[in-house]
Amino acid sequence: MRSAPVKRAAFLGRRLLAVVLDSLLYSAALFPVMYAVFGADYFNSQRLSSLSPFSLDGLILIAFDDLIPALLLVFCWFRWGATPGKFLMGLRVIDANSGGPISLGQSVARLFGYIVSMLALFLGFAWAIWDKRCRGWHDYIARTLVVDEAGYESLSLKQLVEGER
Repeated sequence: MRSAPVKRAAFLGRRLLAVVLDSLLYSAALFPVMYAVFGADYFNSQRLSSLSPFSLDGLILIAFDDLIPALLLVFCWFRWGATPGKFLMGLRVIDANSGGPISLGQSVARLFGYIVSMLALFLGFAWAIWDKRCRGWHDYIARTLVVDEAGYESLSLKQLVEGER
């Protein structure tokens, strides 16, 4: 007996392109704000690296470089199941067990998984290269799966869980 059809697991190339699109979109939005705050010093990495994290400029830099992007990721995953880049690529983050939307807890766990993957010299992201469902450590930690919503073939949840593409 077939379970309800779900979408095909997304291939790594589309996921990487989605990350590039997200980076470009965020950078385009961030540039005018950071230039307004720091002026030409925004292009001076020595100047920015010398800022105290407790100064106003340092707090602004931390907020816009680290905190706001992290909160945006969690919000987009939880609210829409996709970042703007994933949305543009026709990808969605789903619960790996149910095939449904992910919870706020899973969104936070996914962000935690990003941090773990980065601290491990990005091995957690590279893991998706060898994984049969293209899942990185962040997907395993949060029990999520990125699926292709554009031009997919329906698979049963059982087939998807067993790793068929």
